[in-house]
Amino acid sequence: MLPHEKEAERQAFREMSPKKKLQHFLTYYSVQTAAVAAVILCVIFLVWHFCFKPRNVNTFVAAVFNDMFPEDKKSAFCEKVRDLLDAHEPRQLVRVDDDFNLSTPQDQVRISVLTAAGEYSLIVASRETFQQLAGYGYFENLEDILSKETAAEYSTCFFRTPGRLDTESHSLDDIESGRGEPLNYGISLKDSKLWAELGGTLDDPIAGVPIQAGNLDNARIVLDALMK
Repeated sequence: MLPHEKEAERQAFREMSPKKKLQHFLTYYSVQTAAVAAVILCVIFLVWHFCFKPRNVNTFVAAVFNDMFPEDKKSAFCEKVRDLLDAHEPRQLVRVDDDFNLSTPQDQVRISVLTAAGEYSLIVASRETFQQLAGYGYFENLEDILSKETAAEYSTCFFRTPGRLDTESHSLDDIESGRGEPLNYGISLKDSKLWAELGGTLDDPIAGVPIQAGNLDNARIVLDALMK
């Protein structure tokens, strides 16, 4: 369009009535305006989603190997943990993942990745599976994270087992695992009334705190409640 044609169009637009101006705009510019508005809304959404949207917090999440609980009992257990931690906000996640099996390669990878990401506050397994996980270097020495008074109180329930040597690689494929110093990595939940409410099938479940526990303070609180 030539300059004089543009000026003529502007002049004609200025002389239109408000109703005709609106009709003219919708006829010639609605598609462009909608496209620009869509781009702006998309940018606003992405900025809000990645910068300002409230994130979920793993208040307490437990991983359980080779056991499975009825959904109603699992929900009731989680509600008690919520009460214990005063965690009733929707974004405060409290759950029990009872679908792990160390014999499957997929779960071996999954527990490795999620533990490294700090997903879990507690890991529970049979003595045999727990010993294997401890050998791979998954657990904290409970005497290092509990107070001296608490450690002394529960000392008879500790599960002492070899850990991982510092010179070993941290891998579930490492056949050299389990040669480290035996330490109190686990604690028996055999007599735990709170854990029994889940209705599990393990005869003597052992609980341990993973090395990169999500929310270590809450792990201590729940572990203490389990031992009451």
